Amino acid sequence: MKKFCFLLLLSLGFPALIQNYILAADFDDTIYYTKVGLFYEKDGNSSAGHLKHTRIPPNTPVELLGMGRRHIRIRIPETSHVITIRASEWNSKPTEEIFRDVFSENTLNLDAYNPEKLDAIISGTVQKGMTRDEVLLTLGYPLRTETPTLNRNVWKYSIDKNHSISILYRDDRVVNIYTFYNRRITGSVSAGNYRQLNDLNTGSHSRGVFASGIR
Repeated sequence: MKKFCFLLLLSLGFPALIQNYILAADFDDTIYYTKVGLFYEKDGNSSAGHLKHTRIPPNTPVELLGMGRRHIRIRIPETSHVITIRASEWNSKPTEEIFRDVFSENTLNLDAYNPEKLDAIISGTVQKGMTRDEVLLTLGYPLRTETPTLNRNVWKYSIDKNHSISILYRDDRVVNIYTFYNRRITGSVSAGNYRQLNDLNTGSHSRGVFASGIR
């Protein structure tokens, strides 16, 4: 029946619908795992570089519900939450490449990290000395518009419309995090936890951001 509907749409000439309509039946029941930190909002939308609402740590199992030219839809079996990744909010890559950048059929081997570093990655805490790959594991991809390539020495993330952070690299390792309120620097810390950063939504902005016990 689904295949008949797909062919009917095609015969009636709805290319825009066809481009974004891929049957969930085309995908098997494979469980995939997140390769990077991933955030999604209350409405289920996920955008690169937006540290909002709910964070998914690396190695979280997900199911692929569907994929089109403009979006990827996944489901977290543990919570039944459905998440939509919009390609336009990530980068200029096709959705298939975005999917491969974010998910894998195998879990990541994190045994090489010491307990302190592993706890930081799982909890969403960026630490001084982390590599770019470790920041990806922790917070995911930075803002596409502000950080078009991962080779840049500054990665930018958004907390909300007024708050953002910039992670500064030197020799490919984190040396500082700058926090901004209305585009003005409000603090400089050597580590940052996204949950504490989100506290800016209700807390005072005068002292900037604190993280990992550093003020």
